[in-house]
Amino acid sequence: MEPKLNVEFLAKEVDVSAYKLSNTIKLFSGKNLNDYLNELRIDLAKELLIHEEYKNYTITSIGLESGFNSKSTFYATFKKHTGFTPAAYQKSFKK
Repeated sequence: MEPKLNVEFLAKEVDVSAYKLSNTIKLFSGKNLNDYLNELRIDLAKELLIHEEYKNYTITSIGLESGFNSKSTFYATFKKHTGFTPAAYQKSFKK
């Protein structure tokens, strides 16, 4: 969930070209790396938003914990992937 993770960094870590890594990720996931990572980050954020241990965290803090590096990016990406704002998603699970 490293916020600054990108294809160049990962390619260097696994010793392949960025082009080859990018194509491999797209082949197996059907998405580019950024979309794939954002999907994983949103899945984590959804879990944290409803998890009892994170009930005192702000929504922005949950976004940062999930790997987003800004509130606006987190909110926009969350809404794009779920159709809800993080607050509306969280509220729908409160008893």
